[in-house]
Amino acid sequence: MTLALSRDKSFYRKLFTLALPIAGQNLIIFALNMLDTIMLGSMGERELAAAGLANQPFFVFTLFLFGISSGSSILVSQYYGKEDKQSVSKIMSYALLVSFILSAVFMGVILAFPKQTMQIYSNDPAVVKLGAGFLRIIAPSYLLTAISTTYLSILRATEDVRLPLKINTLALVINGVLNYIFIFGKLGFPAMGVNGSALATLIARIIECSIAIYLMYSHREKIAIKVRYFIKWDKLLAKDFSRYVAPVICNESFWGLGVSVYSIILGRMGTSVVAAYNVAQVFEKFASVAMMGVANAAVIIIGQQLGAGREKKAEEASTTLLAVSVGIGIVCGLILFVINPFIFNMYNISDESVRCARQILFVIMGASIFKAFNCTAIVGVIRAGGDTTCALLLDLSGMWLIGLPLGFLFWKLGLPAYSVYIGFMVDEVYKCVVGWLRVRSRKWLKNITRDFIT
Repeated sequence: MTLALSRDKSFYRKLFTLALPIAGQNLIIFALNMLDTIMLGSMGERELAAAGLANQPFFVFTLFLFGISSGSSILVSQYYGKEDKQSVSKIMSYALLVSFILSAVFMGVILAFPKQTMQIYSNDPAVVKLGAGFLRIIAPSYLLTAISTTYLSILRATEDVRLPLKINTLALVINGVLNYIFIFGKLGFPAMGVNGSALATLIARIIECSIAIYLMYSHREKIAIKVRYFIKWDKLLAKDFSRYVAPVICNESFWGLGVSVYSIILGRMGTSVVAAYNVAQVFEKFASVAMMGVANAAVIIIGQQLGAGREKKAEEASTTLLAVSVGIGIVCGLILFVINPFIFNMYNISDESVRCARQILFVIMGASIFKAFNCTAIVGVIRAGGDTTCALLLDLSGMWLIGLPLGFLFWKLGLPAYSVYIGFMVDEVYKCVVGWLRVRSRKWLKNITRDFIT
């Protein structure tokens, strides 16, 4: 593998043109999530824990969606680089249909078993009751999220990153404002607490989905969604869709299940630990803002180069993107180190929870450089070349054979929460080593487009 970094200034302009809007969107999500946790945290640890745990099924669901949209974006970016817009439109249609069916299943299960769902994550009756009420309100948003998230995510693969940013920003700001109104009972509304947070999210999703549906039929010069694409699938393209998207869906869903198991293990360590974990997770998401921006930009840049038949350019781009990701990981770790002593004073949680949250955040700092590299290597570089099965095996072997067993062992040994979290994070070192070896092997460099789709 050629280890030279790109000296092409236009490459860096394109990288930042793509990465900054994606990172900006993630930053807005982080800021509003932090505001949400501060508002709920001001009401007490049980409210904060209930909302955090009730969002775990949605987190798993969104990872399924991310699998569908991320896997589809691999094909979309390559076909867009090849200037085959008809295939791009068909792939979008397939992704929307699969996402909608999946969301209907999740919504049905959540509405039928809200209390039982919460009991998976907590044995605190008060937390279970609060969380079940949250789930009953928010469940319909799963259908809405499926449509808007899938459409806007795949739209980014066509280099249209600013429009999704504007729509998501609008929805998130509405969500934040309504959270304040409904949680605390402002402007004449009753104070709804945790349920108010759920209602605010549902309304914001209705608005976001309505805009996305409007765009599908007004933005047709780029992606023309046609009813016949939903009903009659192109056999060759559908085969490729299954081949490259299915491993990503499997990857994200089992990875999400693993993260959910993190919550189950920590949930058994007490409500104060859950509250600490939920707070620390907000700042871990902050660290991932720039990481995901680069990783998503990598899918677009490398995918388009491969689709256009420029393999050498794709290889050079991968090396540069990985170097950039390492630098971002270092910066994120330093930022977390600087803010760690001050940030937890904003929350109305016990001294024990504050101490635990700070310890977990130190672990997150140490892991940031490995997470940044792995995010770009697995989600960006390896997947962009269609090597989705390798990405699946690498991600899941690290989590299920290393991270989770170690975390579970440390919990059973009675070690503190930060030690359990260290066990979870050990897999990032393993993935970093194996991922780099895979990138250097060049086996991921593939043009997966077809010359003719009939």
